[in-house]
Amino acid sequence: MIKRKKLFIFVIATVIIQVLYMQPLNFSNVTFPFLDGVPMNTSYQLQNRFLLNWYVPLVSISFYFSGLLKDELIEYGPMIITRNTSRIGWVLKKYVYMLLILVVFLICQLAIFYFYSHLNHQLNIHKHIYKALLIYYVTLVLLYSLQIFLEMFINPRLSLIIMNVYIVFSILIVVTLENLHFPMFLNYLFFPNYLMGFRNGLSDITQFNHVIIHFSLGLWTVIIINMIVFILLILRITKIELL
Repeated sequence: MIKRKKLFIFVIATVIIQVLYMQPLNFSNVTFPFLDGVPMNTSYQLQNRFLLNWYVPLVSISFYFSGLLKDELIEYGPMIITRNTSRIGWVLKKYVYMLLILVVFLICQLAIFYFYSHLNHQLNIHKHIYKALLIYYVTLVLLYSLQIFLEMFINPRLSLIIMNVYIVFSILIVVTLENLHFPMFLNYLFFPNYLMGFRNGLSDITQFNHVIIHFSLGLWTVIIINMIVFILLILRITKIELL
């Protein structure tokens, strides 16, 4: 069952906006340009246009998940205790819901872009579509897991702001790090870059490719950190006083 239906519709609306505004920048007419992300080797103005169009659905999903766990924990905490419900089981149930709803969001995004490309006779599927979707999905899971984890310590709205500032900052800072010749391993600290084919080497638009994240290393990094964040989330909730 989909919760927060108004916010769900809001997310879908932002994807529709994304597909309309991304097309002028879709130089090679790929079917799913959101998997390519934001190129590094372009002008500042063009980079900002790519960033704005790519980022809009992510911030809407961030709003959808904001307070999803924390608010229910505050509201139903005493009930969890009185019913002797396992906190670990409760967290696992919420975490699985997040995984499933992200799958739904991604399927909707793919369907909307595919439908639009089909109408415009521009079907051009990525060569590495399965790899691109895999790292895109697990990185989304990590970003919103981090947001939910932060909510266990601070206000959900503040957590939302911090996460979205981190996403934008991560995308822009790697360009500066590259220009200043900082060590490449620092790029792996900025997870939003894992989402982008232009930066993980999975894009078919070779003139915009600038690999700063190697796919295999990036994928395993995200998977391991996802596991760590989930464990830390469970440990944190088991220590929260619910009464």
